[in-house]
Amino acid sequence: MHNKDITGTLGALFIGHCSHVTGYLTSIAQQLSVLEGRNCMGKLLCDLQHQIMIMCPLTKQMILNILGSILLVPVTMETFPSMYEILNEALLNHVNTVFDIIPVFLNCSKHILYMNLINDSHAPLNGTSTCSRIYITDEEGDQDVLSQKPNVTTDLIGCIHMIDRLFTLISTHKEEFSKVAVYVVADYVDHVHQHTLLPAVKKALVSAVYKLLDISDKHVLAQLHTVLNQGVKEVFKGLYSDYSNFYKYTGRV
Repeated sequence: MHNKDITGTLGALFIGHCSHVTGYLTSIAQQLSVLEGRNCMGKLLCDLQHQIMIMCPLTKQMILNILGSILLVPVTMETFPSMYEILNEALLNHVNTVFDIIPVFLNCSKHILYMNLINDSHAPLNGTSTCSRIYITDEEGDQDVLSQKPNVTTDLIGCIHMIDRLFTLISTHKEEFSKVAVYVVADYVDHVHQHTLLPAVKKALVSAVYKLLDISDKHVLAQLHTVLNQGVKEVFKGLYSDYSNFYKYTGRV
């Protein structure tokens, strides 16, 4: 039986017992976070959580359990889609609960944005590593290697397009997220300061970050500019300049 069949069957059995199941799956996630070779189980866990989000009436605590499990499971190409769907489902159909737990929701969003996106089933990118990150400079020459693996870059961009859709959905709730979206932007510029992105990956990722700049409170943005260290501040200035010149809607024709 395929994972999808198992997930659907178990998901159907969980109706009426969701409060117990979400807590149980969270404990599984805690164990997965310290185990090796856990990608397959991580995918199954995320698929089950997604089914529960769709099929069960959920309390705030149950949603917290589900989001908490996202933070414990490694982000791979296999787990990423279900993690995205969980966050998307939460914001679409449990939006009032999300408004009560925005810090947790944003932590989950940052988790799937910045963690590993390539799992062990891919060929090694160099002699010692079987994982890749969005940010590719930890090993000299990684960018050259990745540029020769268009399927890897395509997969990364596909994940970032899902992030873009999630950030677009977040941007429809400007009042609730305007004062906190900037913290995701701050994390982004800090990462970019430390790591160089592949051009195609950066182009896709910047488009997603612009969605958050669109709703960020201008006073919080000004405060962010004053607290960043010099190197990160320059990255932020460049990002905001490009956003203002090429993306920001001004209302002028």
